[in-house]
Amino acid sequence: MSKQTPEFKRPNYGRSKRSRLKNKWKKPRGTGNKQRQKLKQTWPIPSTGYSRDKSERYKHPSGLKEVLVSTVKALAPLKDVAVRISSKVGLKKRIEIEKEAEKKGLKILNKNSNVKLSKLEKLRAEKRVQRKEKVKKAKEKAKAEKESKQESEQEKPKEEVKEKPEPKKQETSESKPKKAEEKPKEKKPEVKEKPKEEVKEKPEPKND
Repeated sequence: MSKQTPEFKRPNYGRSKRSRLKNKWKKPRGTGNKQRQKLKQTWPIPSTGYSRDKSERYKHPSGLKEVLVSTVKALAPLKDVAVRISSKVGLKKRIEIEKEAEKKGLKILNKNSNVKLSKLEKLRAEKRVQRKEKVKKAKEKAKAEKESKQESEQEKPKEEVKEKPEPKKQETSESKPKKAEEKPKEKKPEVKEKPKEEVKEKPEPKND
């Protein structure tokens, strides 16, 4: 870079060892603030005089233009740039992007170490082998069970087929046997009731 900009620090930074102020820029707004007044003994303030050339602006400190990448195809037209892989990219695609960038000679800003990638590739290869073995075992087990069932069926004697009983027909009124004719019930002799005697009313005595 052609210019070196100074380190801009907020007011009262480093005033004491117990200061909790962090080393980051914050504009001074106080009416009597010495840094805002640009006195000699204070930290410098960002201003137009510190700007860089247009060709050098918005670049990485390495001097290369930074480009965000999320697919392998996006690397095809790139030359003399610094590549940053998107955080949304998974491990499988990340490995492919890093390999392709190394072939093209592009710098990767957030690259994983080669040791870590080699370990991850080994783990992936081991998992593939384990899956294939599991599938093989499952197929062999199913085949063995099928053969054992067939053998057991052949050994068993054929059971005699029992004839199913015919379904009972519903009895209709015609098919039902006629009941024996019922004998007429004997009538009991009726007992004649005696007529009730009429009670004669006594004449009332006359009062003279």
